[in-house]
Amino acid sequence: MKKYLSRIISFFIHKAKQSKYIQQLFEAPLQTSSLPVMGSFVDSQKNTHILYDGLRSKIKPGWEKIFSQKKVNYSSEIISTFISNGEIAAEKLILLCEASGKLISESDIFEVGCHSGATSFSLAERGAKSVTGTEFSGYKVKAVSQHNTDESALCEVNDDLKILRERIASSFSRSVSFRDDDICNSHFPKESFDIICSWDVLEHLHNPQQAFDNCAKLLRSGGIMIHEYNPFFGLNGGHSYCTLDFLWGHVRLNNQDFERYISEIRFEEKEMDISFYNQGINRMSIQDMRTGVTNAGLKICSVLPYIKEQHVQMMTSDIVRQAQQVYPHISIEDLVAPRVIVIAQKE
Repeated sequence: MKKYLSRIISFFIHKAKQSKYIQQLFEAPLQTSSLPVMGSFVDSQKNTHILYDGLRSKIKPGWEKIFSQKKVNYSSEIISTFISNGEIAAEKLILLCEASGKLISESDIFEVGCHSGATSFSLAERGAKSVTGTEFSGYKVKAVSQHNTDESALCEVNDDLKILRERIASSFSRSVSFRDDDICNSHFPKESFDIICSWDVLEHLHNPQQAFDNCAKLLRSGGIMIHEYNPFFGLNGGHSYCTLDFLWGHVRLNNQDFERYISEIRFEEKEMDISFYNQGINRMSIQDMRTGVTNAGLKICSVLPYIKEQHVQMMTSDIVRQAQQVYPHISIEDLVAPRVIVIAQKE
């Protein structure tokens, strides 16, 4: 019965994917005209931006959680979500590795910014030769606080990660090695790994070029790196802290205007938002990424920007013009690609 039901569900999913009507429902542009207007903001270039109540939640659902002062309670449901997402990421990595001629069963894997470790554990469980996961606790503290970077704050982050990983580990039979390490200043020995990977990390690097240089040093000859990330210039690239109340707001305002916006509109979030804007996320365009990888001596095998049709339909000449006034080095591709995968090899 279960097998029969599964086939029926798969059939309807397949049909839904083929339906242009269904696709249009999911890919319809955000209609700001249907949202209540909460005011306006005039930037230093005399551009007037209409602010929409509820837009932030449509662009970045669940953003409120990141401002909760409550200590995270890792329920069984949350742990299951971490594990499920880790398995999905591991499966994607395995497929990309195999397509690039690399088997994880023959590889020592290095995951940068592993957080819960769920993906690292999944890769180990799927037969990787060894898996090392790293997280830079200094970033987690400094990115959202200009002041609270003392030893106690770092210890709190590390203790929290240890508890989370212990919960995750109980669902797997193979072990993973974890270290606190900054890929921009990594202390691992040269040529230690066959595969280097990360998810949602590249946009947070404080020095992308040094990170790519270190990836090249850590890879063995023939090794590959695969990174998937959410660039700053995408519609949701401001993440929870810096997504504003008008489309691509975080890209269309310069530094001074952004800080004034936060001070006037979101004063209760001021320290965290401005700290993250200045220290938590870089301004690396897709072309910057290509140049950085090449300058590190790595061969780019593929760059896969996920161009979202919904975002293309929401783009206007004013958005592009204002964004490029602030960031002349970006293209429309940067604005409509909320996710990018880069695959590179050390020859």
